[in-house]
Amino acid sequence: MNTLLPITLAAALGAALGLAGCGPDTVSAPTVSSTPAPPTTAAATATAKTTGSPTPPPPTTAAPSTPAPPISATGPIGQTLTVDPGTVPAGSVVRVSGYDPSKSCSSMTILSNAFPGPQEFAGVHAVTAPVDATGHFAVSVTIPASTAPGGYPVTVRACGGNFGVQVTLTVTAPH
Repeated sequence: MNTLLPITLAAALGAALGLAGCGPDTVSAPTVSSTPAPPTTAAATATAKTTGSPTPPPPTTAAPSTPAPPISATGPIGQTLTVDPGTVPAGSVVRVSGYDPSKSCSSMTILSNAFPGPQEFAGVHAVTAPVDATGHFAVSVTIPASTAPGGYPVTVRACGGNFGVQVTLTVTAPH
């Protein structure tokens, strides 16, 4: 067997890889420098220049606000009253709805001083909502823009008596 063959191969491999010859028995690794080379192209050394006025940022728009949740009340026999949303700026629309389990009235008189006139009951502004065959009623009401911010009770009269539920609508300043 020829013992020079492995040494010759190692030397040839080292020479091909650019390794320094340290003798027939060893192969050393190349030296790595951590100093970066200076840029050699004009693009690498160019400096950005701003001319004229900077471009203004796009106008910001308010994020769409999440509507306030509805407010509801349930009475002892299952009657309900809901105002949706439960908080609105003056000038906005609310939906007032409910359920009459007795199904005995053809309409409901919904009372609140947050509502516009001219309909009233006992000095409180009112709106009327028809009751369907299932006992449900609903009406949309625009709160006047002139309504002062605050809490306004909302009650219902049915068939000549108090419906037995009340919620408080919160009106905020108009937008």
